[in-house]
Amino acid sequence: MGSGAGFPGVIMKMFRPDLEVTLLDSARKRTDYLSALTAHIGVECRVVTGRCEELSRSPDFREGYGVATARAVANLSALCEYCLPFVKVGGVFVAMKGEKSEAEIGKSEAACAALGGEVRDVIEYRLPSGDGRCLVVIEKVKATPEAFPRQRVNIVKNPIGS
Repeated sequence: MGSGAGFPGVIMKMFRPDLEVTLLDSARKRTDYLSALTAHIGVECRVVTGRCEELSRSPDFREGYGVATARAVANLSALCEYCLPFVKVGGVFVAMKGEKSEAEIGKSEAACAALGGEVRDVIEYRLPSGDGRCLVVIEKVKATPEAFPRQRVNIVKNPIGS
C-alpha cells in the first residue's frame, strides 16, 4: 500500500520472481512511474491506481492477498484499517515503522483485533545509517467485518479504539 517509488514491492519481486506482486498507490503520477520502472528493469508487477479504503471493498482485492506491506503511510491503527481488508485469513500484514513504536503498537491493538488481526512479532533492525526501524507483523486470524474500512475522514479523525 502506498508503493511510492516501489519499495518494498519491486525489490521483493527482484529477489523473488515467483511472487505475484501488486503495487498500489493513490497517485497516478507514482503509478505511472512504477509502470515505467518495472517495464524498464524487466520486473513484472501489477500496478494499480486507487485508494486503499475504496479498492479493498472490491471482490477483486478484498481478502485476496497472502501478504500486504505498508510504510510511511499512516499510524498503525489507520494502517490496519487500510491494509487488513486486503489480507486473507492466515496471511500477514507487515508494517514498516520507526524505532520507537511500542506505544503506537499498544494503541493499535483494538483496531487490529476489530479488523481480524493479531500482532505476532515485532522485528527490530538498524539501517546502515544507524537509524532504528521495526517491522510489525500482524497475522490475519479472522475475516474483516464488512463495515471496514470506513471512509478516510473517519479513519483519520476517529481511530478504532480511541
